[in-house]
Amino acid sequence: MKKLTWILTLTLCLALLLTACGSQPTPVPEPTPDPDPITTQPDPVTEPDPVIEPDNTPIDPDVQKYFEYFQNSYNNADIFLLYPAADQKEAADSRAAYVLVKLAAEERAAGKEVTYSYPKAEYDRAAMEYLGEPITQYETSKTTLTQAGNVESTGWGGNIPNFMVLTHLEQLGENHYKGVFSVYGNGYGQGGDPDESYEDCCNRLMHGSILPTDFLIGTSTLEWEEWESPLLGLQLRYLSCEFTPAS
Repeated sequence: MKKLTWILTLTLCLALLLTACGSQPTPVPEPTPDPDPITTQPDPVTEPDPVIEPDNTPIDPDVQKYFEYFQNSYNNADIFLLYPAADQKEAADSRAAYVLVKLAAEERAAGKEVTYSYPKAEYDRAAMEYLGEPITQYETSKTTLTQAGNVESTGWGGNIPNFMVLTHLEQLGENHYKGVFSVYGNGYGQGGDPDESYEDCCNRLMHGSILPTDFLIGTSTLEWEEWESPLLGLQLRYLSCEFTPAS
């Protein structure tokens, strides 16, 4: 009897213990923290750069005439005369180089190989036509007179022309003009990476559409006479050149 009572008591204790264990509440998972509002912001929408449509309205004929003149590679030599020289020596260097490069342009226009070496008589002829006066100094930092009687280059690189945009023009006489030009830096060929094509850039500038990225170098005030070269077409014979750098 005692043994039976002990067994029943043990059984009851085990039942109570199991009941107690089964009544424990299920653990509640920790709440998931709110996402970081900074890291979950949607990626910003990048708007594409606006497309600049070419302006097809008519261009002022004078603006186009002189813009294309200065962009014509046959007239690259003109840049030697468009900026003030530091002294008489530099002026002589620039004038001698100007005539030499004009002769090289004539060779290219005639389909010949460019030599940068010309008989003195030919050089003198070009000086009178393009400068309107003779060259008296053949020995410069850019030119030399050889024993054979040729004026030759001493070896140097050329300058890249800038964009010349006419802003004012007046006629002073027959084939005699005075004009004011805004001079913009030319990124083409100078290591720049323009976002627009060369043709679109030229068209835009001739229409007077200037962007913040256009680099204004300064203003050129020029006086010139016009004449026609049999090989190079329209030519400007400069009577005065003044350049004012942009502030």
